[in-house]
Amino acid sequence: MTILVHNDPDHLRRKVLYPVLDRCGIRRAASKYLRKAGGLELAAVQLGHKRMTTTDEHYNDRDMDDLKRAAELIEGVFWKDFAPEG
Repeated sequence: MTILVHNDPDHLRRKVLYPVLDRCGIRRAASKYLRKAGGLELAAVQLGHKRMTTTDEHYNDRDMDDLKRAAELIEGVFWKDFAPEG
């Protein structure tokens, strides 16, 4: 039996772990959750992206939760500023 030794400390992560997670759909699901829960910057850090635009392109699918949250934020501003007091 031959054991290969790699000088690259990321070899196991990139060549073994990530492909398995990708085939199972776990990595993408976890990354999308992290983007939603922690924000784009945190997801970019976890994914090892140097630019957040890379993360945004691949893991920033908008869905109904995003639309609802945006509407709630805007409603809160207008409601507070323009609603009659009473």
